[in-house]
Amino acid sequence: MTEVLNADGTAHESNGRSTIDDSDNDFWFGFEQEYFLWDTETNLPLGFPKDQTPQGQFYCSVGGAIHLVEKLWIVILTFV
Repeated sequence: MTEVLNADGTAHESNGRSTIDDSDNDFWFGFEQEYFLWDTETNLPLGFPKDQTPQGQFYCSVGGAIHLVEKLWIVILTFV
């Protein structure tokens, strides 16, 4: 969690970390990773149409090439 401070060193109003009690050790956090598989022949993201459909329908989409993501997770977890 990021600590955001004002120039004078006080906690910025958006600083959620400053509201956490130092004795509170029961908090959860997670990692988020975004990446694109790139098609070197079209110079576009893999599976992206050549007519470059507007971003709207792809924004925050899930499920595309999920089988690749699942294989990647298996590889990553072997190193944890």
